[in-house]
Amino acid sequence: MSDMLQDELGEILEEFFTEAEENLDQLEGDLIQLESLAEEGDTDAETVARLFRVLHTLKGGAGFLGLENMAKLAHAGENLLDEVRNNKVPVTKPVMDALLQTNDAL
Repeated sequence: MSDMLQDELGEILEEFFTEAEENLDQLEGDLIQLESLAEEGDTDAETVARLFRVLHTLKGGAGFLGLENMAKLAHAGENLLDEVRNNKVPVTKPVMDALLQTNDAL
């Protein structure tokens, strides 16, 4: 690989990880909000949609850059949130634990 391509790839990866860090901060905040709502027996479709979008964005970027483990993990979280937003799975402690662990692993 030429030096120019390596430099460009390095810049792309740096930008991706900067954006990923911002997305993960958003994800964590929204997960905490969802957890609080779930403890009160409530959910918020808007929060679930934001969580889904963040994981979808992370999955796409990671997949494009060949970061397969990250893409697979984001995809698993995205699938779980899809079940939540389609009212197939309630937001329970095990669901929140899985989502929080996904966030930590990402």
